[in-house]
Amino acid sequence: EAAIEANFGNRLYPIVEAGWGWCNTTDEGSGIKYRANAPYYKAGFNYNFLTKKDNPAPKHYVYGLIRIGWSGFEYDVETPPITDPVWGGSVALDLKDVKGSCLWGEVGAGIKVKIAKGFHMGWSIRYKIRFTEKKGANSKMWYIPGFGTNQSTGFGGTYSLIYDIPIGNK
Repeated sequence: EAAIEANFGNRLYPIVEAGWGWCNTTDEGSGIKYRANAPYYKAGFNYNFLTKKDNPAPKHYVYGLIRIGWSGFEYDVETPPITDPVWGGSVALDLKDVKGSCLWGEVGAGIKVKIAKGFHMGWSIRYKIRFTEKKGANSKMWYIPGFGTNQSTGFGGTYSLIYDIPIGNK
């Protein structure tokens, strides 16, 4: 994931994030295989709680965050042969390039600390809430790039290495 963040008054930091999510897994119990591989996008802002009148430009910050995220992608689902218990016979499911998309929100908190001139590192913890999902007619998405496993809510986290590009006044 990569992000571009702007600084407005050392308090409000609008941010855009983009990344690539992928999954290639097989459930050991059922033998169902699932694959997805696609980009995702997020936009929102960080709010620095450490900026005060007596310290208008802190070197470190503790922040709250809010994001809206979206991913549009294709996924594959394969199953071993499934036997019909009533009529007999079996059939394997092999769905390729099923289109899906998801819109979600994230709220959370994090910290960012200065480690050297122009370099910072930080982490955040995020609570994710799925708003909408569009799935194929015959399957449910197991993994959503940028969101994670497909549940209505979940937690996530980030660890960041940050370089400040000096633009404008210091």
